Amino acid sequence: MPEKIYEVQEYIIPTDNGKERKIKMTAGNVIRVNADNGFLSFDIAVNKARDKDPTYINRINVTHDGTKKLVEKFQPGQQIFVVWAEVESDKEDKDGNPYVNKYLERFWYGRFPQMKDQ
Repeated sequence: MPEKIYEVQEYIIPTDNGKERKIKMTAGNVIRVNADNGFLSFDIAVNKARDKDPTYINRINVTHDGTKKLVEKFQPGQQIFVVWAEVESDKEDKDGNPYVNKYLERFWYGRFPQMKDQ
């Protein structure tokens, strides 16, 4: 669990093809849900403090059908704790930087993940 709730925590996992898969997590507020051409994603704002500008995390893609139904019901301002994976694409932007795709891994409603005893 993140030491400071409003900071993005990052873990790096090497993949078989030599690239890295980054797992990130934080608590934030939903800004909007994007449903474009059959693709579903959402944006969040991570508020650090009253006197600091928030960090925006855009286009976290949702790929699982069961999760899509829950994400479609997100409301602007709703607080969630989210875990997502970032994978660099083979494609590059006009400046030569690789595109970074974000994929939702898990989420919980509220500021903290709800861990259950197993």
